[in-house]
Amino acid sequence: MNALFVPDVTDYDNTWLGAIGVTALHDGKKTTTLRFTAADQLVRIGEQIQFDAKTIKKLTLNKGELSVLKAPSNTTKLYPRVQVEFVDSKLSFTVGFTKNSHLDLYWHSTGIPSNTSSGVVGRSSHIQ
Repeated sequence: MNALFVPDVTDYDNTWLGAIGVTALHDGKKTTTLRFTAADQLVRIGEQIQFDAKTIKKLTLNKGELSVLKAPSNTTKLYPRVQVEFVDSKLSFTVGFTKNSHLDLYWHSTGIPSNTSSGVVGRSSHIQ
C-alpha cells in the first residue's frame, strides 16, 4: 500500500491523503492493483477498469479473485465510502472520499504480518 499526499487547500502546512494504491499478492505473485483517487472520486482496478466510487460498496479479494459489490442504484451519497477486504491476509479497511479533495482511511483490521511485502502495510526486510 502506498499513498500520495496533497496539501490542504486552506493551510499548505497540512496534508491529506490524495490517492491510495494497493498491490495485492496471491501466492507471492502480483494479482491486482487497486487505486483510489480523491480528486475524481474514482476506484481503478488494474490499468483498464474504473468505477465511480459512488457505484461501489465493497471490494473483496479472496484466493486471488476480486469480487465487486455494487452499491444500490438509488444510493445518492455525496461522500462515498468503499469497503475493501483481503480475506486471505485478514486486511480490511474503508476508503472515504471527502469533498473531491482528500481520502479518509478507516482501518478495521491490519491483517497478518507478511515477510513478502513492504509499504504502509507489510514489512520491509530491513525493518525488524
